Amino acid sequence: MGGEMPHQAPKQGESRMKKVLGLGGLTMMSTAAIIGSGIFVLTGVVAKSYAGPGVVISYLIGGVVAVLSAMCYMEFAAETSTTGASIVYSCKIFGKFVAWLVAINVLIELVIASAAVATGFSGYLSALIKNLDLIGPNRLSNWNGSTLLYGPGANGNMLAIDPVAAAAVLIITALLVMGVQEAEWVQNCCTSLCLIAIIMSIITGAVYSNKSNWADFAPMGFNGIFRGASVVFFAYLGFEMMAAAPEEAVNARRDVPLGIGISVVGCTILYLLMALVITGMVPWQQINASAPFAQAFKDRGAMWMSIIVSFGGLAGILDTIVVTQYSMSRTFVMLGRMGLVPPLLSRVHPKTQTPIFSTVFCGLVSAVLALFVPIGELADLTSLGALFAFCVVASAVMFRRYYQPPAMPRDMDGFTGREGAPLWKVLIPFLSIIGASLGLAFSWATGCHYGVYIAMFAWWLIATVYIAFCLPVVFMPTKLPTPLFPWWPSATVLTTIFLIASLGPTNWAPGASLGPTNWARWGYACIIGVLLFAGYALAESLYNRRHGPPPPRAMSYHDEQNYEAREGSSKAAVDSMDVESGKAIEGDAADAGGELGHDQAASSK
Repeated sequence: MGGEMPHQAPKQGESRMKKVLGLGGLTMMSTAAIIGSGIFVLTGVVAKSYAGPGVVISYLIGGVVAVLSAMCYMEFAAETSTTGASIVYSCKIFGKFVAWLVAINVLIELVIASAAVATGFSGYLSALIKNLDLIGPNRLSNWNGSTLLYGPGANGNMLAIDPVAAAAVLIITALLVMGVQEAEWVQNCCTSLCLIAIIMSIITGAVYSNKSNWADFAPMGFNGIFRGASVVFFAYLGFEMMAAAPEEAVNARRDVPLGIGISVVGCTILYLLMALVITGMVPWQQINASAPFAQAFKDRGAMWMSIIVSFGGLAGILDTIVVTQYSMSRTFVMLGRMGLVPPLLSRVHPKTQTPIFSTVFCGLVSAVLALFVPIGELADLTSLGALFAFCVVASAVMFRRYYQPPAMPRDMDGFTGREGAPLWKVLIPFLSIIGASLGLAFSWATGCHYGVYIAMFAWWLIATVYIAFCLPVVFMPTKLPTPLFPWWPSATVLTTIFLIASLGPTNWAPGASLGPTNWARWGYACIIGVLLFAGYALAESLYNRRHGPPPPRAMSYHDEQNYEAREGSSKAAVDSMDVESGKAIEGDAADAGGELGHDQAASSK
């Protein structure tokens, strides 16, 4: 387990991305990714289609899963200062193959999320233009709100394209190529506009609310609430994208975990309030699924609020595109450093200090998808990809406490000095937790007898109790350990797998028509990813057999610690030069000093 450590940090002599993100910028980035534009639309869709006023409980369940997952991310984020997020975390514990599967799911999540959100940009823009009467209705007759249609007639075979969505992606891509600081400034402005629109919607909507609309609180029962929780979990995707930012954070080990925690808790509160407002303003059966808040305010004569909501939606869409494109490009940087994609994609431009090649590549892919591909049917894959990554990260947090590979140096911070249990003794309860979670989730999805639920839950409980009281802890993080261990990560595994099952096929009934389901599409994507990994490994093996293996890297198991040591030596060199010249230099904080010293050494040259 664990295998070779990925080459997390850039090689000596390579350009490193510029450190410009503080706590405020990281929190705004995470908030922007979580809220986006979905808060103005997704709440109404789930309330009308699945949960009714019980959408509040759906958001609460989604928020609990997000908080559980966020704490597991925060434990790893406090220990790393390089880009890569869940890919690095899973590779540290489970090796490159599992990391590649996580990478495939993360890229599925980011690519589809970016394209799906971008396709909503022209819809919001069309609605805003019509509300403001900026263009006559005849001028917009060929614009149905999201696409331009070309073909013989209204009912003929036509090609639906969305150039406005593609243009939005390309503009954001150009901004990210220019530099992270420029993108951060635009993102902060958009996030501020979106938050203003949300707060005004909550205050104004509370005035129009009628508590009698909450009388039939769960019209579709708990099944509807849990199904709604699986759908609204899409709204929480975003905090893990910020885990791709440590390399550009000024004080990554402090600010990234804090930013994740603040944004997840704050956004959960906003979601709950927005859900209460829309279900209080309009009976759940009458909610407009495409524009719930805008239509609700328009029906009450508050056209000014409808316009503000449209502006907030546009700002939220731009926010989400910025963060998804940013995270996608940094994911390719990490994969390039690991040698799993062409190294060109990991190259950082020395002038802009941004990964230009990966940023442009990701922008073009997302723009093409937004332009041509009907992305709506694939939207649930974003949740499936993210939930899989969350489950792997939680598993990694739990597994490393009780087992460390023999090659792991025992003088590393965090080792307890205790003798660990054999691998098989760790694997049995660990796999039991995963198996019990799968059994509980799929028995719920298939409508099994309640006795099966009890048996599966008891299996999960026994396995977790065994881990908690019978296995020796061999590793304890020193920075930010996950609380209530091992219950917290074990519950994260259970809840993420449960939501994955809730996003599965709805045609379990005998005689129901079969077709491509979310699980099938997800499975195809993972199989393609495995084939790509096998093909790459085979090509590399054949190349090494013909030309000889590459020379070993002079790096130990923990590349990042070596990288920080190099940075620290650069800092020491600069300090000694300044002392000799009689200059006084203030030292940075202990954790950030090594990284900032690299920048000072570069600038002194």
